[in-house]
Amino acid sequence: MSEELDLDTLEQKTSAELVVKHPITGEPTAARILIAGPEHALRRSAIFQRMRARRAEVERTGKLSMPDPEDEDADEANLLAACTLGWSGLSTGGQPVVYTADAARALYSDPRRRWLRDQVKAALDQRELFIGSSATA
Repeated sequence: MSEELDLDTLEQKTSAELVVKHPITGEPTAARILIAGPEHALRRSAIFQRMRARRAEVERTGKLSMPDPEDEDADEANLLAACTLGWSGLSTGGQPVVYTADAARALYSDPRRRWLRDQVKAALDQRELFIGSSATA
């Protein structure tokens, strides 16, 4: 049997750095995207806002409706943008892509960049990225 797990040795981080992988080779690149962890205030706010909007729709109509797939796609891009806190090492045509929330939304909405959107989405679902050793342990 293994040792007990001392919960005080672990802490929930509010953010993590995603190392962007090349979409063909899978090799790590110099590009980094800072993403909000599950307990980050901005991420929680964005998720709660989505939940409130869905509940309001049910209360207004009295039924659970299925959103249009294009609306769902845009909603997901908005959520990913809200969970993106910054980046470095991204460029287009040799020019750096400056981080803004609008730039993130545009990037995640671009069908040519779907591979990047998929990496960010997958990273947000990896809770272990947002857990580290406690400094107080």
